[in-house]
Amino acid sequence: MKKIVAIRLRRREDGVIAFKETQHAEIIFSSYDKRDNAVKNLQEELCYRRGMAFSVDGCDLFWFVIDDQRSVEYYLAFNEVECVLSGEWLESAKAKIAGYSGFRYYDACAAWADDITLKDQQRKIDYNLSKYTRI
Repeated sequence: MKKIVAIRLRRREDGVIAFKETQHAEIIFSSYDKRDNAVKNLQEELCYRRGMAFSVDGCDLFWFVIDDQRSVEYYLAFNEVECVLSGEWLESAKAKIAGYSGFRYYDACAAWADDITLKDQQRKIDYNLSKYTRI
C-alpha cells in the first residue's frame, strides 16, 4: 500500500535509512510536497495556520511516498512521523476536487488538515539513525 509520510529528518537523504534500509519499504518519491500541489497546500495549511513547525529539535519536515504492507497506524507510532496519509485516500480525495482551481482548490486541500492531529511541536526527536530498529 502506498502511503504519504511527513517525517522529521536532519537530511532528506536519511529517508533512505529510515524507510528503505530499515523498513524495507520502496521509496517512490521524496520531497513530495514539491511534486504534488494538494500535498503542498495541505502542508501550508498545517504549518502556517495550524501550528505545525517546519523544524522540530533540529529536524526538518520531509514528505515521502512509500510503498509497503505496513499500516498507516504503524508509521504514526513513530515520534519522527508527523502524519501519514493512505495513498488510496489521497487519490480519492484529489479526484473529488479535480475540477477546482485557485482558492477553491486550496481550501479543499486545507480542509483535510481538520482530520490530522498535530503532535507536540516542542518534543525531542532523539535523532540517532544508528540506534533505530523500527525507523
